[in-house]
Amino acid sequence: MKLPESLVIQRGVILHSTIFEYIDHGKFFVIIGEDEQNYIGLFFINSNINYFNCKQELFEMQYPLLKRDYSFLDYDSFLCCTEITTLNKQKLSESFSTNKI
Repeated sequence: MKLPESLVIQRGVILHSTIFEYIDHGKFFVIIGEDEQNYIGLFFINSNINYFNCKQELFEMQYPLLKRDYSFLDYDSFLCCTEITTLNKQKLSESFSTNKI
């Protein structure tokens, strides 16, 4: 796997990518952990929450991120901690060479 030397992917790093097939636009996400093959516990950053369909338990798992604290955000947003997602390390590495980051 060849990643840019200046990039250290570790717990807490925030990345942006268009490699998620089930999402039709680029998404910011936070790396929560890793194992040998995968980054584990990706949490997506969303610009809003669907309040009408959100159960209270799920609503409480949204961590607010303020635009003033994160220069890359266009809006106050939320870190969605409702689902643990994984991403293959090789797939992420290949996305650097195809400019999908």
